[in-house]
Amino acid sequence: MALKPFIDASRAAWERRDEDAAIAADEAIYALGLELVPESEGEVIRDFLLRIDGDTARFRY
Repeated sequence: MALKPFIDASRAAWERRDEDAAIAADEAIYALGLELVPESEGEVIRDFLLRIDGDTARFRY
């Protein structure tokens, strides 16, 4: 699955302050069913907001 087009669309929409397009792009990312899985103990995180810019990634849940 290619995630980059979804991330790029979200970032571009937020940068141009197009809130409707940004929310739609974020919802498309959420619809992919991505999961954050801890390396050791902890629960899988399924409901989160993901941002990737170049080599930097961040998330909020």
